[in-house]
Amino acid sequence: MKQIVFIFILSLLFNGLVKGQTKNREFRSTWVITWEYATTSGSVEEKKARIRTILDNHVAANMTSVIWQVRQAGTVYYPSSYEPWGSYFGNTNPGFDPLAYAIEESHKRGLDLHAWFNVFACASTFPGSPAQNHPEWVCRDNTGAPMTSNKALSPGIPEVRTYLNAIAMEIVRKYDIDGFHLDYIRWNEYSSSKNNESNNPYEGLVDGMFTDEELIEKTENSAGRYLYDYQHPYSAGVPTGFSSWEEWWRWSVTEFVKTLQDSIKSVKPHVRLSIAALGKYNWTTWCGYHTVYQDAALWFNQGYIDQIAGMHYHWTTGSGFLGMLTTACPNCWSQYIQPGIAAGRFYTVGPPSYILKDDNLWGNHPQIVSAIRSVPWTDGFQFFSYGTWRDMNYWQEAANIMFKEKVKQRAMKFILDTIPESPITTILKLDSLRYKVTVSPTDTALNQWYILYRSEDDVLNPDNDKILTIKFGKQSFTVDEYFDGWQNFAGRYRYFATRCDRYWNESNPSNAVITDPLPAIPPKVLSTQPGESDTISVISKLSLVFSKSMDATSFAGGMHIDPPMQVGNSAWSSDKKSVTFTFAHQLLPDTMYTVTLDSLTKDLIGISIDGNGDGISGDPFILNFHTEGADNSGPMVLQGYPITGMNEFDPEDLISIVFDEQIQPSDISYNTVILSRNGNVTGRLTMLNTVDERSVLTIKPGVTLAGGDNCQLTIKKEVRDLYGNMMLQDHVVNFKVANYNYTNRTMIDDFSIKQYWMHPGYSGSTRGILISGTTFDYSDTFYIPGTTPAKSAYLKYLWDPNQSVRLIREYLSGGTAQATMFDTSKTLQVYIFGDGSNSRFRFAVDEGDGTSWPNHEVSSWITIDWTGWRLVEWRLNDPNSVGSWIGNGVLDFPQYRTDSFQLTDTTGSAPNGLIYFDNYSYVTKTVSTSTGVKEPENSLPEGFGLAQNYPNPFNPTTIISYRIADAGEINLKVFDLLGNEIEVLVNEFKSPGDYSVSFDASLLSSGIYIYRLISGDKTDSRKMLLIR
Repeated sequence: MKQIVFIFILSLLFNGLVKGQTKNREFRSTWVITWEYATTSGSVEEKKARIRTILDNHVAANMTSVIWQVRQAGTVYYPSSYEPWGSYFGNTNPGFDPLAYAIEESHKRGLDLHAWFNVFACASTFPGSPAQNHPEWVCRDNTGAPMTSNKALSPGIPEVRTYLNAIAMEIVRKYDIDGFHLDYIRWNEYSSSKNNESNNPYEGLVDGMFTDEELIEKTENSAGRYLYDYQHPYSAGVPTGFSSWEEWWRWSVTEFVKTLQDSIKSVKPHVRLSIAALGKYNWTTWCGYHTVYQDAALWFNQGYIDQIAGMHYHWTTGSGFLGMLTTACPNCWSQYIQPGIAAGRFYTVGPPSYILKDDNLWGNHPQIVSAIRSVPWTDGFQFFSYGTWRDMNYWQEAANIMFKEKVKQRAMKFILDTIPESPITTILKLDSLRYKVTVSPTDTALNQWYILYRSEDDVLNPDNDKILTIKFGKQSFTVDEYFDGWQNFAGRYRYFATRCDRYWNESNPSNAVITDPLPAIPPKVLSTQPGESDTISVISKLSLVFSKSMDATSFAGGMHIDPPMQVGNSAWSSDKKSVTFTFAHQLLPDTMYTVTLDSLTKDLIGISIDGNGDGISGDPFILNFHTEGADNSGPMVLQGYPITGMNEFDPEDLISIVFDEQIQPSDISYNTVILSRNGNVTGRLTMLNTVDERSVLTIKPGVTLAGGDNCQLTIKKEVRDLYGNMMLQDHVVNFKVANYNYTNRTMIDDFSIKQYWMHPGYSGSTRGILISGTTFDYSDTFYIPGTTPAKSAYLKYLWDPNQSVRLIREYLSGGTAQATMFDTSKTLQVYIFGDGSNSRFRFAVDEGDGTSWPNHEVSSWITIDWTGWRLVEWRLNDPNSVGSWIGNGVLDFPQYRTDSFQLTDTTGSAPNGLIYFDNYSYVTKTVSTSTGVKEPENSLPEGFGLAQNYPNPFNPTTIISYRIADAGEINLKVFDLLGNEIEVLVNEFKSPGDYSVSFDASLLSSGIYIYRLISGDKTDSRKMLLIR
């Protein structure tokens, strides 16, 4: 099926919850591709460990099965008497039988294994492969010319069908598989005018997914399709006994399927035969029935197969899947497969996990699962593919959200309907919290499935009681049931077991064994935020973590706050063990608060809180915290760009101001944020964001600035914080625009729509990240002012502290953004909203001739030491700007395109962060020979004032810049908030100009300090923050 190219979202459509599986029965699997387990490197034990990891991941997600690829492109991944070893094992024996090992390890874990067999696609020409041994079997076009790449064998040749049946039955007879899964069970899709040549004949688009160009080709050149063979040439006309070529094409594939089903059922009738059916049965341009002559519904209804395992890769939402299955008829499966459903055969759905990943729709998995579960005749899921789930590390999250409980599979009663003999269950009590439960088969002749259940009542119900484990074999097994007292149950557990035969027919429950009443420890508070006696701001929240799952409804009567404060809303974790309360109003300043949880606060089983942790319920939990005194100081600017005196401000750059606290959004107006250009007030656009409880103001000039423009930004002191305090004084920045001309700007990606930016973990070059905290997605809250539509992309990252090499390659895999080419006369530019982490960013490009792209080059690293938007660029015509990666460090090709954005850490950088991207483009940028403002010779700086120190906050040194217009005695001093003089930085005669001085606070304690500049009758002062 697969020629590959490749939190918790609540769906309102399905009542805001993930619909749970019913009656403990569901099929859950991923397709495991050869290259996801096969490798040429490593020892035999390392190869086996790779297989075990794959299976362990399936168990972690509470899956039931694996679809394990064993034949691909006319080569195999087990020791065969017919075909050579596959290329991902280097076409050599890996030193063990990987299929036998995978089956053995699957069964140990309670998983069943379906051998995935690519049928007619046989692209390999390695010696011993069928395309090499029998080139006459390869499909031909209407002129009699055979396929030259992506080769496929003709289903119409009897010898081909016999040969493939023999290989399939070799697997069925030799291995203890549970299912046999047919892929590429159809005619090929290629035509003679475009044979879809590729560098790797095994990879490409997933089966059933084609580009618009390819679909047009298949329609316009249908006569050139490779749908004939040497026994049935186009020139000979429709084969005898058939009314059309279409009828013969479908019959020939059907004949193979029907014969194989008969062969399997005559030897091992319990082996379930499934097919990878194209997602669209017989509707639209590309479908199984009309395009590649796959009649899946016929096979399903007639019993030629036992299961349809669909490749539903055209749909990415719950409503889309629901329509495809049943509500969008006639373009749906439901109306075509009712006889097969009535007979009890299996229909399982294949969500396209790889597309959900590529299109940043990964969070749609829960709503898709819910939609599928709402259709009663569906039996479960197979996700494509294992590697995508591995990259997203989705196993535990899937278990927490979609697959919360273990399940068994529905019985194949349409093959055999019987009731096996029940096993025997015994129990051994070790102490009040520890038991051993043993299940013993009564029939030890054959390997069977055994299921151990746990019930909370006297009704033993295999359809609803919790499944503890599923085992395969014929020996007794023991399960340790150890409790810690924190369980949400204080009664007697009942244990019983059942036996399932290889068809999953289930016995009656065994005898039940019962525990004594289990001791249940009362819940207690493990941690709080704020902590006991902490001092917090008046806008803080209250967070509590408990030892057990709590009854959220009990807090309405059991939690008390003094002085009274109304709770606005509460956010509980899914396990009900933690909660965050947001208050409806600000807390009172300089006030001691007491939060009490009394005996009415209970866990899920009704046990009251143990407030003092003595193990006895009923005593209250008490938390005291104090709010900060009234905030009487106004906001101050911590960081700004540009700084006063900057003479090279890019005319396309943005202005950013970072405050030390949140400011009132309503205070941002044309009266308080004033931008002037050459003495004249000009228009501007603003955007206010909050980062780490601080306001970040972005300002975009309303007109295009010109080289030489003298600009001034004034933030008026009337800007207030959330408590109503105004700034101490106006914040004034004077800067000059650089002499650059811009022409021919081409947008590569404005991030307004989803392009082909992959998950950060997709690239093999990515190293040293924790997948759980790293993602690439899109935002509609952070963007450049005036952008339409108002969107950006963001990269959230979490470095792995246990890795020495840390690099993110945020790879662009396709689409119009990747297709945009440029040469070295251009400058790449992107706006980055920095996080001040000191992580480092660089551009990466592919270089080539416009058709092939053999090399990669990168820019030099750029340290993200700022917060807010900043224009970042790579001047491709500057040889000194090229960094070092896997190229030669020289831009020596005629064409370039985007490979990736890259990020790394450095000494002292933050362990995690979040940056945004907007308006990624290339442009022709040149130095202007004239300026927009004619200045007199030997012109002096205008005005007088201090720049905000940089960095700010600082530790322990910072730079203070200032400007003076008149010669004279200059005095620059630092004071504490009480007015005590800390240090004299400057006390001397100065000529007009711009100056900077370093301030070292190594001997000072953390806090706010004032620095003051005096020149004649002029005075200016600012705050700075030292954090030790």
